[in-house]
Amino acid sequence: MITITHTHADGTLADGTTMGDGAGDILTANGFRWMRSLEMWGIANSRDQAARRRRIHRAADQLRAAGFGVETSIDDTPRDYETVQRAQHERLEGRRSAIADRSQRLASTSDALLRRSDALVGDIPMGQPSKPGKRGQWLNRSKQNAAAALIRAGELGHEANRQAERVRASVDREESRKSAEVIARRVVRLEAELRTIERSLNGEGMWDGKPASGLHAEELAVQRQVIDIQLAGDRRVLEEASAAGAFGQWTKQNLHPGDLLRIKGDWRKLVRPNPKSVSVDTGYSWVDRYGYEQITSVRCPHQASGDEGKPS
Repeated sequence: MITITHTHADGTLADGTTMGDGAGDILTANGFRWMRSLEMWGIANSRDQAARRRRIHRAADQLRAAGFGVETSIDDTPRDYETVQRAQHERLEGRRSAIADRSQRLASTSDALLRRSDALVGDIPMGQPSKPGKRGQWLNRSKQNAAAALIRAGELGHEANRQAERVRASVDREESRKSAEVIARRVVRLEAELRTIERSLNGEGMWDGKPASGLHAEELAVQRQVIDIQLAGDRRVLEEASAAGAFGQWTKQNLHPGDLLRIKGDWRKLVRPNPKSVSVDTGYSWVDRYGYEQITSVRCPHQASGDEGKPS
């Protein structure tokens, strides 16, 4: 019996398959992949998302047609914002811990190989010529083994550093996602997704003019709830950042052409402020656009003081 389940905590998972039973090919064709850490099939990035009902039911029907017993269970109750954020952090911490452990093991093995390489040739004088007989053969083998150990130590040391860098990069990405700038861009993206969902549910812009129905409508309705929860949480974070003076102090109303804006560490001259973005000079015939959330400081040459604006 194969059981396909979906919850917002665990995502979509398929359990009960065995290697070589043929179920894997059917699941793969329907967007499932093998989750090594869980030792079962699942749909990637399905946690805290609406269940892909059409995909789940299509996979179940094809498995039944192939002679498998299949049960499906869908619990599409969204989790609150804080729970989702905490769960994402815990998953990242778990992955980072596993990668850090691997990096440490690789570094330890590399150090052991370096010590072995030194031990193999430590008693051989520098420039010692090869000698005939068993003594010479032993020296040659020691040199070859020492060289092999040294090369392998270098490879493992490089891989250990790469894994450690993955951990540092993961921490940096998580911190970046918490910044007001990134959250503001996510809010814009989610608002656009929400408008698309509303149009689909209302039939607006559809080729046949008919609203979504059946399993598709169920998916969209749940995904709308998920986005509403995410948007409410993100907007609350931005409001707190704005109240603390760390976000949102620059708008079209308090900027004007000629101001110098600090964006991504560089000072750029403002060509014109737009409703949701600023157009800055590039020195060429075109302008670059950035969101107001990307401005960290302002210098206004039109003011008598000419002082730098309040940094965010």
